[in-house]
Amino acid sequence: MQSHTTANPIHSFNLFAVLFSAFLLLVSLPPSVHAETASNSSQFPTPFDSNANLNLTAPCLAFFKSFRNDSKFTNCKSFGFLLQNSVLFNVLSRNTTLLPSYLDKICESTSEACASIMTDYVQNIVRSDTCGPDLRVPNVYAYQAYIDFLTYPVMQDVGCSRDPTTGYYCYVDSLIPKQTSITTAVVSFFFFFLLGYATPAYHPNVPSASPLPLPFQTESPTNSPANTTATSAQRLTTQLYWVPFGTKLANVTTTLCNSCNQQILTIYQTFSQVANTPLAELWPSVVTSTASKCGPQFLTSVNIALNTSAAAKTVGAGGGAWRWAVLLVAMVAGAGFRK
Repeated sequence: MQSHTTANPIHSFNLFAVLFSAFLLLVSLPPSVHAETASNSSQFPTPFDSNANLNLTAPCLAFFKSFRNDSKFTNCKSFGFLLQNSVLFNVLSRNTTLLPSYLDKICESTSEACASIMTDYVQNIVRSDTCGPDLRVPNVYAYQAYIDFLTYPVMQDVGCSRDPTTGYYCYVDSLIPKQTSITTAVVSFFFFFLLGYATPAYHPNVPSASPLPLPFQTESPTNSPANTTATSAQRLTTQLYWVPFGTKLANVTTTLCNSCNQQILTIYQTFSQVANTPLAELWPSVVTSTASKCGPQFLTSVNIALNTSAAAKTVGAGGGAWRWAVLLVAMVAGAGFRK
């Protein structure tokens, strides 16, 4: 009589639990999405690439077409313009493996010549024969373009910032979901091995399925269009990048308290010394919110002053002379359309 051996379902289940728990431990390690892989796409994002009706006056629309078709402008690859006003860039930002290759090109294009070009555009966009009347309304897209020209130097510095420990782009890191800690994974391993419980749903290294913030959906020129569509998690991790555009920090949590954001805040402190800019106006509240959540030492350890009453000067030291040129010129040019 031939005997048949029946597999023990408990042993099979425990084997599955071991393998799955090992996988959970593996994916808890630092993500490989930081690999700065070159993109296969030959198309580089451009600002105002949506089909949205910009509702600009004829002279302002002509100005927009002129600078968007100007190779000197497009070769400069402004991080601020792309972040606030490029649908394609925001779509590409969903792929944190390919995004660094685009940031490489953005950062490689940064130069004094580009700063000079942006300075010229800051002066030109406020003229009465270009977008001055649109800015007085104000038209949201004209205002965003003005702010993008204005903040070119600070946004290039911010967009090209890298984590001082890992060397990865800070902006890319801000888009990557937080990973389960190794300690949690080890505990889970033994928990699942011994008890065989089903594991919770977990999607390692995959950005949120919800759309990343896209432009052209703001209700006010001073509100970031991204913040109208971003998920709560996206607002918490990327909102600091929108402060120079005039977006207030909201619902600040300890996710703000990392070395990348320390570096960004240091950059902001330098540029906040230029009066009549969104960053200068928001800087005191940024310092207060950050100190409240991260502690004063988080700021003072990198020489960020807690007393912001002396901020918003017309001139300042540091950051390179060309970085100040755009902002200083904008103070004079901006007066042309302010009521």
